[in-house]
Amino acid sequence: MPFRIAPWLVVACATATGLPLVASANPGVSRANLAMAPVVSLWIAEAPPGSEVLAAYGRLEGRGRPDTLLAAAVDGVGDVRLHAMTRGPGGGGLMQPLASLAVPARGTVNLRPDGVHLMLTGLGRRFVAGQTVRMRLTFARAGLVNVKVSVRRRN
Repeated sequence: MPFRIAPWLVVACATATGLPLVASANPGVSRANLAMAPVVSLWIAEAPPGSEVLAAYGRLEGRGRPDTLLAAAVDGVGDVRLHAMTRGPGGGGLMQPLASLAVPARGTVNLRPDGVHLMLTGLGRRFVAGQTVRMRLTFARAGLVNVKVSVRRRN
């Protein structure tokens, strides 16, 4: 017998704890939060064969209320984390992990090689230019947002 959670219980728990309701493409889930989710325009940079690390770049645009990117996942990837490239004392680049990324209400956050970006590690497959993969982003307010991300050659 499958176990099911009543929708009213999910709403009651979210309300009592102050947690946001998850909005996704799943049927039966409220799309109110998804409609206000940041606009996501990301792409993954193709890496040479045998590479253990990839990066995702692009931008996140706020749609009228602030939100925070908390996590990301990609099929065939062990781990996806936010990183920021900063300059070290000697002028070289330092990679700093970030716990989250704020997206302003009506602003844009650019993800780029010399700044904030998503690092993909533990690659279970090869990513080739021209492919499209599914990425799952978790926002504090919008909840789970599924997006299609293209793999491109890095210029």
